[in-house]
Amino acid sequence: MLDEDDMKYLLESLMDKDPHVRVFTINSIVDNSKRENAVDAVIDALLDDNDEVRARAAWALGKIRNKNAIDSLIQSLNDNNFNVRKNSLRSLGELVAIDSIQDIVRKLEDNNWEVRNEAAVVLDYLGWVPNNDKEIAYHFIAKGRWENVLQMENFTY
Repeated sequence: MLDEDDMKYLLESLMDKDPHVRVFTINSIVDNSKRENAVDAVIDALLDDNDEVRARAAWALGKIRNKNAIDSLIQSLNDNNFNVRKNSLRSLGELVAIDSIQDIVRKLEDNNWEVRNEAAVVLDYLGWVPNNDKEIAYHFIAKGRWENVLQMENFTY
């Protein structure tokens, strides 16, 4: 772990050309006691050109637990990389972002099974209750509970 005074160097490292350095830097920020000072820079990393950097930033924002990241994490739910979407969901859960529940519900229909599953886990954690048969079915599907889907009487497939 770097010294407390090294936060300025960490912030500079987020601008490095090498994406591996930027990922390592985000990890170091999470471990730093002054991580709150870097929240805006980590939020900005959600827009990085590199998928791994964006995914690590999404993960880190949940670990930092600063509610200022919620809106940016919601936007990242539409990222083209499934790891970014999955980590954004997890972080929204860690932030107990109740206001983002409808955005999370939409991820039950994501084209990636890991994202769908993470959405279901986060929704369960947040105490979400499905509003209709479609939400119930997608929740079951996301959790791989096919027998429950097949037992639904009035659901149109």
